[in-house]
Amino acid sequence: MTDRRERGRELLFLLLFGIFLFMWAVIQPFNASPDEPMRYRICQYLYENRTLPPHGGDPSIRDAAWGYSYAFFPILPQTMGAFFMTVASWFSKDAFVLLMAARMVSVASGVTTAWFSLRIGEKLWGRTTLKWLFTVLITMLPQFVFLCSYVNSDSFAVMATSVIVYSWLLGMESGWSYRSCITMAIGIILCAMCYYDAY
Repeated sequence: MTDRRERGRELLFLLLFGIFLFMWAVIQPFNASPDEPMRYRICQYLYENRTLPPHGGDPSIRDAAWGYSYAFFPILPQTMGAFFMTVASWFSKDAFVLLMAARMVSVASGVTTAWFSLRIGEKLWGRTTLKWLFTVLITMLPQFVFLCSYVNSDSFAVMATSVIVYSWLLGMESGWSYRSCITMAIGIILCAMCYYDAY
């Protein structure tokens, strides 16, 4: 019964945290955050053309002021954003709806980070107050919540890092079982495909 109650608390926390991030994403003005227009331009290109840009310097995605684009970097989060935009476009092609669809990658990354933070906290401290304190300190950090409200690769990189840390703890506990090794591989792949700097 205690286990079910704890899982119920976790699900409630994740649901409320997801709603909180979604609301922040809704009120966040476009271009109020660093680099969102350049990141979103890649999402738009993928959504409109259904193909990868021919190269990072393509004029349609290159920022004229800076002279480059983020297409020179790994673009897995933007590719996922373009997929969400395609799904959203079945219901509405409104510019704000498409922007929110692209932002859902960051929102989902935030909720996934929260889930892995709970798992990490449980591995380190069991089902105690410290597990919750650890999770709240990570997920409610203003900079992290801000990252989860607009189109970027950083929130996805934090999520991938949480997968890596969890798999590390799982591996040390299990003597590197197949599950821990596969989870570690997934975390590393996600990290490498979202941001070279994070990797």
